[in-house]
Amino acid sequence: MTIEVKGTLILDFVRIVRANKNRDWKKWLSPEDLEIANGRIFPAAWYPYRSFVNIAFAVFKEIGGGDPDVAREFGKFSISGLLSVYKGSLVGNSPVETLENLSRKDINFVRGGYTVNITARGEKSAKVTLGEIPLDESPEKIMVFMQYFSGVISELAERSGKHHVTTDIEPGTGEFSILVKWE
Repeated sequence: MTIEVKGTLILDFVRIVRANKNRDWKKWLSPEDLEIANGRIFPAAWYPYRSFVNIAFAVFKEIGGGDPDVAREFGKFSISGLLSVYKGSLVGNSPVETLENLSRKDINFVRGGYTVNITARGEKSAKVTLGEIPLDESPEKIMVFMQYFSGVISELAERSGKHHVTTDIEPGTGEFSILVKWE
């Protein structure tokens, strides 16, 4: 199965690679990945999932120093671009509805790949489960992605008007869940 991501997801990572030409990107990226990173990215175009993961991981290692907190903070930062595309997704004072809106639209960001479901919801918490994660990725790459996604979820809860937001990643078999809590 071919998995692809929209250019909107890869764009910020590519910008970082381009802004840091002095880094040794070849140690992380294949010639195909480098071609994408140095080429023109169209937000609505589709790009290989593998290149997206490789470019994001290269940025994590080269710029973020391998710190999982940096991946999480980048997730918080990058949701701004996604919300500019899906302006109506943010529901004030309701992180669960916001997460549901974006999980329904997830097929617009990724095709042929993982699933996103709200598997539990409460007044002060929600559980977001990502399933069908390609298991051929290294455990470190998967954890970086989960930290990134944890940051996205945290920022969505905060932008929905919640405070003291925390997230916990719960690994499973072929899936991960992120429990988000707020006040």
